[in-house]
Amino acid sequence: MNLLRPPLPDVLYLDTRQANLLAMQMVFRHRPHYVLRPANYIGEALRLARMHPRTGLLLIDPDAADGDAVADVLATLRALPGHEHTPAIALTADGGFDIEGAGFDERWTKPIDARVILPRLDAWLAGERRPARRAVVMPPLAAAA
Repeated sequence: MNLLRPPLPDVLYLDTRQANLLAMQMVFRHRPHYVLRPANYIGEALRLARMHPRTGLLLIDPDAADGDAVADVLATLRALPGHEHTPAIALTADGGFDIEGAGFDERWTKPIDARVILPRLDAWLAGERRPARRAVVMPPLAAAA
């Protein structure tokens, strides 16, 4: 008997800093049923988005826009077939970043904290959309003893 499994939820993550990509890969080890597709430049993100039109979530560091307006980058990704309604999260250290003006659904602050990200990741990929245009702030790191 050939049982077909549903595809694993995909998350496309665009960030130019290799350390951030590696940190997110570590977070995703806690969710082996999700597929993280990291990209460190816009062209790679577009290639991955074209190859995987059922992406469930876009994570984008606005600084990865390579001089382009991040709203234009997001609009280009969402113009690809299958991505028209893909939710997008801005992942940034800039606490004042205007998510609404750039077209993002939520902002996660850096540095990332798996305890905060994982429940939000689960909620977004399960389709449990919370009110859009909000920030999820990571708790401050505990001071070293």
